[in-house]
Amino acid sequence: MPTVLSEKEEELIQSVLHRFKILPLIVIVLLLFFSILFVRDLAQQSVFGTISQKLPFPGILPDNKLYPLKAFRDKLLVYTTRDAMKKAQLLQHLSDKRIASAGMMDNCDKATSVALRAEEELGDVKRSLEKGSSMGSEPEVGYIMKSKQALAEHRVVLTNIKKRCGNNDSLRRAMTENKTYEDWFLREHSIQQ
Repeated sequence: MPTVLSEKEEELIQSVLHRFKILPLIVIVLLLFFSILFVRDLAQQSVFGTISQKLPFPGILPDNKLYPLKAFRDKLLVYTTRDAMKKAQLLQHLSDKRIASAGMMDNCDKATSVALRAEEELGDVKRSLEKGSSMGSEPEVGYIMKSKQALAEHRVVLTNIKKRCGNNDSLRRAMTENKTYEDWFLREHSIQQ
């Protein structure tokens, strides 16, 4: 009966297999690494696993020519969101994106005016939360914790802008808006941790 492989082919296969004995080990290490990353991401998305929340990436900055399109889209999203709690979450997200964009801007005047607008938007979040509460719905625990962390991030960005650009009226008003909203939010939505 003839052999399927010649001796040279069999030796070649044996040498390749010998060289790649480490391949299964590499695959196992890679799978372990990716599973750890996956579990870490899941932990950050869970209600009590959100230890360090970073602000969302803002995308197009307000000094971009296409920003009016983005602003229109955001206004349309807010207008078409009817549920008060979902609207509050959307407004909080948009405020977070705006304050993040303020922190990324080079022009100090623009950065402080964008930061002030972001903090003024927290008043819209407050009104939406109050409307939802008057209708009998309350924000979820995950949203409350995420909002507390986002408010801390807002303070960090405002402080960085103050260090970089100095303290002006717009920035002082933004910091006051942030503090006023934070005091109200913590008083109304305190949870035991």
